[in-house]
Amino acid sequence: MSKILFVFSTERRVEEITFRGREYVWWDLRRTGGQPLAAQSDHLSFSFKTRHPAGVLFFSGES
Repeated sequence: MSKILFVFSTERRVEEITFRGREYVWWDLRRTGGQPLAAQSDHLSFSFKTRHPAGVLFFSGES
């Protein structure tokens, strides 16, 4: 099974996540501490690489 190293960043920090086949990531807009969102939209980009060329990334949601 391929191991996927996942790195994303915000203005303040870089997050790194390792996937081993059954994990997933989601963006929680409620993590604002009860404050309204400061922007009308968020931009989230992902980069990934696998240890094997047959690694797969699935997306579920609106495009």
